[in-house]
Amino acid sequence: MSRIEEIKPSAAGLTRRRLATILLALAAAVAISGVTGTFIWKFLSVRSDIDPMPELSAERAAGVSRRVGVAFDDAELSWAHWFRSRGLSVPPPAELVLFTNALPSPCAGSAPATGPFYCPIDDTAAFDLVFLNALEKRMDRDSGLGTALVVARVMAEHIQAALGVPDAAIGREDPEFTRGLALQADCLAGVWAGMAANRLGTVPPGFYARLMQRAQYLSEQKSGHGQADQPALDIFLFSDDQARETAFRSGLSSRDPRSCPGPR
Repeated sequence: MSRIEEIKPSAAGLTRRRLATILLALAAAVAISGVTGTFIWKFLSVRSDIDPMPELSAERAAGVSRRVGVAFDDAELSWAHWFRSRGLSVPPPAELVLFTNALPSPCAGSAPATGPFYCPIDDTAAFDLVFLNALEKRMDRDSGLGTALVVARVMAEHIQAALGVPDAAIGREDPEFTRGLALQADCLAGVWAGMAANRLGTVPPGFYARLMQRAQYLSEQKSGHGQADQPALDIFLFSDDQARETAFRSGLSSRDPRSCPGPR
């Protein structure tokens, strides 16, 4: 049984946090300044017989916030180490934002953004506690691992931005290009899982595909269909689960971003 023990931000303040929430009564419970925490993961079957969006209690909000914070810190530290080890400048850290249900974002236009997402305009990695609580319920005892990999996938887009990958997407509306961009981020999520393997533990074959499948279902249940702002931010929009699994496993086994080809 593996675990992430205690992840601490650097003395310079590696992670910057602010909390945006509609449920003001949860503010104290979900604040995560100075997060430390422990994950225990075990691979079991996925739950499919529960409410798509269960109620978020203060206790659950605090627990999900803690798990997100620990995985976020680990991803920031791991990627910073990778950049330094290759003599590259470490990109500025993303800002961690926790919210419930919806959040205004410059990347979403006039409508509020929903679900876990990364916005390169203000360099924020944002996580909807209601969504993640529902996903954890569906993943049951795999919930910690699932949440960590969702964080890794959002942070992969932060790394893409640091490497200048999204710049090539300006003016491009080619579905194959968008697909390649998404698969590269899935691969980079796998790279982090490989770098963090001694803390994260084993990611069983097929797990990432199942996670994306469950998350896509919840995203559709929560957001509905046809929202104009959704495709730009929805990290679960791309539905080829097997391709996503293959990309993730490639990064996981190599632990090297060079194994993650960019979109063409």
